[in-house]
Amino acid sequence: MKLKPKKFLLIILLYFFSFGYSGANESQFEFIKIVNEYKKEYSPSDNDLKVNKLLINRDNEICQKIPLEVNRWSGKIKSISTNMEGKGILELIIGKNIGIQTWNNAFSDIFDNTLIEVNSNVYDQLIEMKKNEIIYFSGNFLADSAGCFSTQNLTKKSQLAKPEFSFQFSDIKLK
Repeated sequence: MKLKPKKFLLIILLYFFSFGYSGANESQFEFIKIVNEYKKEYSPSDNDLKVNKLLINRDNEICQKIPLEVNRWSGKIKSISTNMEGKGILELIIGKNIGIQTWNNAFSDIFDNTLIEVNSNVYDQLIEMKKNEIIYFSGNFLADSAGCFSTQNLTKKSQLAKPEFSFQFSDIKLK
């Protein structure tokens, strides 16, 4: 069953307002809409060929419509912690089963530099924040080898069903 565009937009708006995401901007809505459209086309029983094609199409559409650098998106803190070196780890939820996050360890982060440095403004901004708080954030998505949005998921199926996008945070504010 396909939803009509107006009905789909209404569902997205209701979802965001119900979780306190009323501050989300147009590029964030477009990003979530694209991710959710491809989630709907995916089934856990799909073979690898279909999954791969869905991912290619989704990533191409995201890359064409959404810049890697974003400003003042909103999300809910899923977790906030540190690694063994004390660097900040942040996971946000921006839509149902759509995550944006730093890496959670120095080895995985060696080339990406997503972990939040102890002496950074972002670290200081996060000090008093807690799980489930709604925040505004700015920063950059990481690009994969094709120049598109990189995810941290281990399988292609999870990249479609529950994508976890890698992100470098540059600014965080409580909503």
